[in-house]
Amino acid sequence: MVELSNLQRQVLHHDTSIGLKKVDSARQALEKLNPHLIVHTFDKRLSDEELETQIIKHTLVLDATDNVETRNQLNRLCYRHKIPLVCGAAIRMEGQISVFTYQDSTQPCYCCLSALFGETSLSCVEAGVMSPIVGIIGATQALEAIKVIADYGTPKVAKLMLFDGLKLSWREMGLPKSKQCPVCS
Repeated sequence: MVELSNLQRQVLHHDTSIGLKKVDSARQALEKLNPHLIVHTFDKRLSDEELETQIIKHTLVLDATDNVETRNQLNRLCYRHKIPLVCGAAIRMEGQISVFTYQDSTQPCYCCLSALFGETSLSCVEAGVMSPIVGIIGATQALEAIKVIADYGTPKVAKLMLFDGLKLSWREMGLPKSKQCPVCS
């Protein structure tokens, strides 16, 4: 359900959306922006089989989920079908972007990255997030997705891009492939 606390960072929802299911509010907002869209929504956590059915219909998956478990599920299924995955995350005044194309066996996958996090990770509810950070990360994800789909420029594959909103700066780090990764090794 859309809550008041969502409005500052989830731009598809408005005051009139409070109390609606997020999938319904988002669908309505997207259809209002572009009436030519066909939006399919799922108001449940999809099984591997259900999610795989959706993934194989697409050229790229843009991950804007809010938990590591779902990102790992997307990664595993995208890796299986070699469908590029562009991941983004934001919390507090920080954000991160990573691009996985699965075209080179020496490149890492998202599971190689998530293994570095450990067992504890905070949610936006617990730690908060500044809304412009979400916009910056989302816009950067969109740019990386366009670069991958259009084969234009150099997508940040096998890199972790970290955004620091307090300093208004980016850091880029190489992302190593884990020899123990259950997905790509």
